Amino acid sequence: MNQKISVVSPYDKILTTDKTTIIMYSPRISGKSYALGQMVYIYANKYPNHDIVVTRANYNSLEDSLYNEILSFAESIGQGSFYRAKTSPLRIKTSHGNTIYFKGIGGADYSRSKGFKGKKPISLIICDETQQLKDEQSLRQAVATFIRSVDATIKSRVILAGNPEMVKAHWWND
Repeated sequence: MNQKISVVSPYDKILTTDKTTIIMYSPRISGKSYALGQMVYIYANKYPNHDIVVTRANYNSLEDSLYNEILSFAESIGQGSFYRAKTSPLRIKTSHGNTIYFKGIGGADYSRSKGFKGKKPISLIICDETQQLKDEQSLRQAVATFIRSVDATIKSRVILAGNPEMVKAHWWND
């Protein structure tokens, strides 16, 4: 990484907090996706011997969201060649050799993400549009699967990003 990336505020605090789990809870069009694209680029460069996992309730919507956001951010800073996009299955390889995996974690089956095995330890886990999961148990089961591969010797992060739901009693609002 040849240049310093200035992460958009208030999400710049993700890089300096001592917390390992961060909740990005803000309305739509607040810059969350752009900041997540920045985080992936930063972590892929900072920890080249580690993989990254990006999740969402619906696997089919990942390509239209963070997958494209990650690629677009690298293009916007003149680093488009840093990534090699793969679509079957959906993933991105970096020029360092680490992989950004994209996984669907929603649905009726809590064990949908069980059995995930990356090739390297994980530095960053992102759950995008967390409020779209049917319940908190779906989130807990998925995070439990991926957290087993997280490298505790580095400043790894779990980022839960989502928008407030209209229904105040929704589990994400609680």
